[in-house]
Amino acid sequence: MRDFVIAMSEAGLEPPSSVYADGRLHRFAVGEEQKKSGWYVLHADPLAGAYGCWKTGLNKKWSTTKEYTDEEKQEFKLKMECDKRERIKRQMKKQEDCRLKSAQVWENAEPQNEHEYIRRKGIKPYGVKFHLDSVVVPVRDIHGVMHGLQFIRQDGTKRFMTGTAKKGCYMSMGKLADTVCICEGYATGASIHESTGYPVAVAFDAGNLVEVASVFRRRFEKIKIILCADNDHVGISKSAVAAAHYDCTVVYPDGEGMDFNDVHVKYGPEAVKNLII
Repeated sequence: MRDFVIAMSEAGLEPPSSVYADGRLHRFAVGEEQKKSGWYVLHADPLAGAYGCWKTGLNKKWSTTKEYTDEEKQEFKLKMECDKRERIKRQMKKQEDCRLKSAQVWENAEPQNEHEYIRRKGIKPYGVKFHLDSVVVPVRDIHGVMHGLQFIRQDGTKRFMTGTAKKGCYMSMGKLADTVCICEGYATGASIHESTGYPVAVAFDAGNLVEVASVFRRRFEKIKIILCADNDHVGISKSAVAAAHYDCTVVYPDGEGMDFNDVHVKYGPEAVKNLII
């Protein structure tokens, strides 16, 4: 693992403080940037992986050349198991702290405010509050438990409170009935809800569409699920996966790169309604 870290450094990346050989994709900040454009994947057996930077296009594969004894392999395995337990413990603590802090911020946030993002998107502030210069969007599970918050600034910049457990969670609009629309972003969801009257679950990104669809299908076997995808490769492909596994209908705008809020702003709510209903 030390050799892996050295290889990353020699390639011009400043490695994160902790590196895990768990076979998962890990992201980290490069230099002074706030966005995490650096990434790595490291597998434990055999010890091999890859690293790179989306910003610069760096993409390197790596594998160790050292031969390990059975004793070294066992020692390494035990270390990885210990690291995994500690990592899970730290993550659970971070998520617990986030839930507590989110509840406090939500409690103190303002219920009404004039906000440039809301105005520019042509929507109403369904189910959100306002804190400082941000729209505050709750991130809840299907039982209504708040797991974090998303903050949307005046210019549309979005960030989650540190520790937000987003997987399978969503922001809801409207009262659930026999149909639910699942989409990516808050403004998109507001446009869909306003145009169709359907309840909406905002999954926050394309990757979470599948998870949220899974949650709804397990809980409500007969509900109609409409996946309102953004018209891009990720949105359509993730929606197709969810549709295949969880019996969903997929709809998306005609224009490449458009979402349903774009349709709302450009053509009005009736155009959104006609594409979905």
